[in-house]
Amino acid sequence: MSCEICDYVSGKTGTKKLYEDSEILAVLNPRPAAFGHAIIFPKKHITLLLQVPEDVVKRMFVVAQQLAGILFDAAGAEGTNVMISEGPAAGQRHAHAMVHVIPRKSGDGLNFEWPQKQIPEDSMAKIQELLKVPAEQKKEAAAEKPKEEEPKKEAGVKDYLLNALKRMP
Repeated sequence: MSCEICDYVSGKTGTKKLYEDSEILAVLNPRPAAFGHAIIFPKKHITLLLQVPEDVVKRMFVVAQQLAGILFDAAGAEGTNVMISEGPAAGQRHAHAMVHVIPRKSGDGLNFEWPQKQIPEDSMAKIQELLKVPAEQKKEAAAEKPKEEEPKKEAGVKDYLLNALKRMP
């Protein structure tokens, strides 16, 4: 069975690459929802995000964060949606895990809003118990220390974090 996303990785299908390392690839979506719509995915064929190794997920989201910042300036975005569709019921079109970064402008016609529902309190309490992160995982997450590594800046690259601060309401 052929995977269109794996064809991007192998070079069988041409892409407009935005970022690449040993584990992930980011490209312009060939069928974008908006100008500048990017997709980030593991190079290894993995169907769902929950199957992607944690270190690869972290890389994917770091790149998504960087692309979201760049899109404000490069594509004139006024906002971004960072999305994942898991499974056909959620709109997953390819059997390959990916993160979408979609630049947004007021009145662009895209609609990612959904009707809000009223859920009974007992049902909310029940789902809360089912979804809670086990205490040992909380401890592991708290024990992780951020790397004290200074990010590398290429010559001529704007400081998108400062620009992001300027955009804050």
